[in-house]
Amino acid sequence: MQIQEAVSQQVIAEIAKEVVARLRVQLQQPQSAAAPAASASRDGVFATVDEAASAAFEAQKKVAAMSLEERGRMTDIIVRICNERREELGRMEMEETKVGRLDHKILKLTNMRYVLSVGAMRSDARTDTTGLCLIERAPWGVIGMMLPVTH
Repeated sequence: MQIQEAVSQQVIAEIAKEVVARLRVQLQQPQSAAAPAASASRDGVFATVDEAASAAFEAQKKVAAMSLEERGRMTDIIVRICNERREELGRMEMEETKVGRLDHKILKLTNMRYVLSVGAMRSDARTDTTGLCLIERAPWGVIGMMLPVTH
């Protein structure tokens, strides 16, 4: 178990380092008014919904293989980054979209702390004279949807 946790923490640390490195590069490059083209070097930016859904499907397989504890640490890191860098990230979003209000973008990042995490994925069981009812909350998989442009 300790070896698995050490490997998991190493994977999380490597992911965090990669994210920070990409953010630094992105912050140093001037953003163009046009949407960036999809490429392997810009994770999360895709030319089509199908490309985005395929990438999300592959990523979801990797996340599903992680323990709930690992997933919880991952979401905790995301929430912490959103909170600690809410003003900087809000300004980046405002500069990119040129839509909405900066204070709203910052508030949305602050409110990330209310997003459900692995704590909501508990199991419940009930029994009565009709039998046993087991409720397991689990991820559904990948859902593609269009959100307002300011999100």
